[in-house]
Amino acid sequence: CPGLGFLPGLCCPHFDKTQSNGVLRAHDFDEMMLRHPGERGVCIDHFAALIVDGARYRVLSLPGKPGSVLGGAFSEARA
Repeated sequence: CPGLGFLPGLCCPHFDKTQSNGVLRAHDFDEMMLRHPGERGVCIDHFAALIVDGARYRVLSLPGKPGSVLGGAFSEARA
């Protein structure tokens, strides 16, 4: 989705999840970013949140929940 309307660029929520078509969202987003090389992208894992307050931001995640920061969760283009 286009920056959710409050950030420039593209946003991919649930980045670490597999879509209903069986394709990892990370792989689809990587392909989209390759098609739009001048665009910015923000990816947010399933059990995470991005909090933006003016020029400051922080990332929240649930302890013990897996995400793309763990080994092997990135698509080939990101590995």
